[in-house]
Amino acid sequence: MNSTWKRVIPSLCLAAGIIAATLVSVLAAQSAWLVLAGPLLLAASLALASALGMRLNVVPSSAAKSAWILGAAILLAGLITTVSDPARVATIIPLLGAGASVAVWGNPGRVLCRQRSRKPRM
Repeated sequence: MNSTWKRVIPSLCLAAGIIAATLVSVLAAQSAWLVLAGPLLLAASLALASALGMRLNVVPSSAAKSAWILGAAILLAGLITTVSDPARVATIIPLLGAGASVAVWGNPGRVLCRQRSRKPRM
């Protein structure tokens, strides 16, 4: 697989999760319990994107710890927003998803910059 696709696939997975979570939250705005399906879907897509990014970079691990912590924070934010006003959950999903993209970019297996190799001195 091309290395460019290895970098793009986790981000596309997260983008699809953001769109699906927003759609679920908008359609289920009247039901207090179904509104929580949106943040749950976003947290699941974040964990999936992180695990997929790790697997494509040949790091034998599941999702990054930062993705799990951020997923729990997304669920907590969704719960707090649902208690006050369930219709507002659909408005915070894209914002939480944009913040969640940091966890996908910062995977430990991904090389963010290349280092120049030095020739050994003799």
